[in-house]
Amino acid sequence: MRIAYFTDAYLPNVNGVTYAIEGWLSELGKRHEIEVYAPAYGMNSWTERQRKVTVRRYRSIPLVTYKDAHVAIPEVGNIIRSMEVFNPQIVHYHSPGPLGLLGILVAKKMRKPLIGTYHTLYSEVLDYVSIRRKLEKYLKVIDRLVAGVNVDWTVLGENKNGNGETIPQRLTWKVVNKIYGYADVVSCPSNAIKRELVKRGMKRVEVTWLGLDLSKFAPKSKYQTAGKILHVGRMGFEKNVDVVLRAFAGLVDELAGVTLTIVGDGPAMESLRKLTDELGVAGSINFLGMVPRNKLAEIYRKHDVFVTASDMETLGLVVLEAMACGLPVVGVRKYALPDMINSGNNGYLVDPGDWEGMTRFLKIILTDPRLNERLGRQARREAEKHDLTKAVSRLERVYMRLTKLEKPSFWERIKGAA
Repeated sequence: MRIAYFTDAYLPNVNGVTYAIEGWLSELGKRHEIEVYAPAYGMNSWTERQRKVTVRRYRSIPLVTYKDAHVAIPEVGNIIRSMEVFNPQIVHYHSPGPLGLLGILVAKKMRKPLIGTYHTLYSEVLDYVSIRRKLEKYLKVIDRLVAGVNVDWTVLGENKNGNGETIPQRLTWKVVNKIYGYADVVSCPSNAIKRELVKRGMKRVEVTWLGLDLSKFAPKSKYQTAGKILHVGRMGFEKNVDVVLRAFAGLVDELAGVTLTIVGDGPAMESLRKLTDELGVAGSINFLGMVPRNKLAEIYRKHDVFVTASDMETLGLVVLEAMACGLPVVGVRKYALPDMINSGNNGYLVDPGDWEGMTRFLKIILTDPRLNERLGRQARREAEKHDLTKAVSRLERVYMRLTKLEKPSFWERIKGAA
C-alpha cells in the first residue's frame, strides 16, 4: 500500500504526537511505501529516506508566541508534483496546520481516501500558544495607566459560556471540526477523546490506538520502595507541572528521603525552577532535562511511582511508558487518563489541580511496598493492551477499508476511456 502522511510536528521535535507518528511509521514502513511531508525545523528543505519511508522536509519558522511549535512553509508545487508521482492510495493528515491543510487539498484534488488523526485537544492548548496571554499583560499595564476607562478584557478570552469555555475555545472547536470534517474517517487515540469529539458533533470517528513498542519498555523485576517519584514530559505550561511540585512539597515533610525526578524541558522550565525555590524543595528535586528516548526505560524502572497533573491528555504516551515499566501512576481524572488508570488497581486519580489529593495518594503508594508492587504489575498488564503491533494492525484495517473509497480523477477516467 502507498500512504502519504502530512504532519506539522515531527522528530526531532519531541512530544507525544511526534513519537506516536514515529511508532506507526516504524511498523508500517516494514510493509508499505510511505511519504511523509513534515517541517524541517530550519530554513532549508531536504528529503531523507529510511527503508520504505521517505520524509520530505520543508523549511519552517517558530511560532512567535510559542517557540516549541513551528509553522512549516510548504512548497506547494513541489508537494503536488511529488504526490502525483507517488500516487498514494491513502492520505493521512495529523494536524490542522499548513501541511495538514495542504494534505487535505491534495487528497481532494486527487480524489484519494482521507483520514485525519485528532492527536491534540486544540481548544485546551489554545491559551498557551495564542497571543492572548502575552498581549494581555501589556494591555493590563496600559489599563492601569488610564484607570477609569474600564476596558473589557473578556474579549481576549476570559468570557466563558455555561460550559466554562472561552470565546476563542468555542471558535477553535468550530474551525477544527470543519477541518476534520473533510476526512472520510477521523481517528483518535482513546475512547475518552472519541466521546468528546462525538459530543462536539464530529462524524465518522474511530479509535486507532497509538501503541507502544513494549520490547523497549520492559517491566521492572524488583519492587523495593525507596521514595523515588518520577515525572516525564515536555515542560509546557499546559502540563501543570507546578501542581506536581506542590504535591511533592506536601510530601517532603511527611516522608524522609523522598525525591522527585523531572525529565524534560520546555518553556515553563524557568518558572518551575523558581517555584521549587519558593517551596523550599529544590534540594530534593533532580531536573534531568531532555533524555534520549532509548534511556527512558531504565529511568522509569529506577523509580517507584509516576505522577502527572496534565488534564488535557488524548492518550498520555509517557503514562503508558511508565505503566509498561511497571510503575503505578497518580494522574488526573480528565479525558484519556481514566481510560488507563483504574484507581486502586494500577494507580490513583485526582481531580484537576488537586495537589493535596495527589500528595495523599503518593504517600499511600510509597509507604506500602506490597501495594506498590500490586499496582505496578497491574499497570504493566494495562500497558500490554496497547502493544504497537496490535495498534498498527488496527490502523491497517482502517486503511484497507478506505482504499475501497478511492475514485479515479477526471483525467484518469478520460485515460481509461481512451
